[in-house]
Amino acid sequence: MTDAELCAWMSDHGNSLSTLAGELGVHKRTVGRWRSGELPVPRMTELALQAITSVAADVESGRFTPDPDSPDWLIRARELAKIRVPGED
Repeated sequence: MTDAELCAWMSDHGNSLSTLAGELGVHKRTVGRWRSGELPVPRMTELALQAITSVAADVESGRFTPDPDSPDWLIRARELAKIRVPGED
């Protein structure tokens, strides 16, 4: 993932440096360095963002309905991807 792709992903999902950093467990300066191209985006970060995008797409299309008692990672993926689950207020 390039720095431009990371910037586009963050923009598409409405994430700030602080929000994304908190969800990934890194400092916001690290995310800033990825965005600026000072540091390469780690492969594990790219995979995490792909997983979040995939979960969001499945929920939005109705192929998957998250269980409110599901593991924290799924709840965090929904929050990070800014998706609204049908039936939840």
